[in-house]
Amino acid sequence: MEIRRYIKDVSKYLKCSKASRRKCLRSLSKAINALQDKGAVTYELCVKEYGPPEKVAEEYLSQLTKKELQRFKKKHAVLIAVVVCILIAFLIAIYMDMSSERPGVIKDTGQFEETSELI
Repeated sequence: MEIRRYIKDVSKYLKCSKASRRKCLRSLSKAINALQDKGAVTYELCVKEYGPPEKVAEEYLSQLTKKELQRFKKKHAVLIAVVVCILIAFLIAIYMDMSSERPGVIKDTGQFEETSELI
């Protein structure tokens, strides 16, 4: 259970593609399982043996190519842009709906002229 937590913590710091993340976590899991054959493995032992999760992730990311990291950052930026566009479209739709005419609401259209004459 503590091994899963350590691996999950490492995963949080891996800002790369899913394939690269899986490859790193698989490798780390195999190394921890080899350590487990020697006895019980705790979170603290993993930190002592491999380092804090953020350092493990940082070390792995430093081994990736610049091209792969740039590709991940570009995809991430595109995803954020799409979400922002959808949010803006949603807000515009709400604004348009709120500003449109509604049944039962009298709106001054200026079609009638005021006169001082009584009929």
